[in-house]
Amino acid sequence: MASREITDFGLSGRFIAKSLRGWGRWLYPWGVRYADGGGLSAAGRQRRESVRMQAAELFKRKVKPLEVARQLRVSRKSAYQWHRLWRGGGERALASAGPGR
Repeated sequence: MASREITDFGLSGRFIAKSLRGWGRWLYPWGVRYADGGGLSAAGRQRRESVRMQAAELFKRKVKPLEVARQLRVSRKSAYQWHRLWRGGGERALASAGPGR
């Protein structure tokens, strides 16, 4: 499917956004950042990191990312991304980078 292109929304400045394979999701080339670190408190970041560390333990036991996603009730995309990071840098790669990175 051809991607749609929008070049001006009438807002200040011009920008381009392309849909991903026509699925209705928008990809902004500059990314989306939040000044408050994504809106998570320190406790929220700790909870997320805890889930990632549980995933690392499962990866050590050679559990496949699909099963990790099912067990931890996270998206497959997250499980595969964590697996890729874990293979490249172990648990350290899954540690929280703090607010706003």
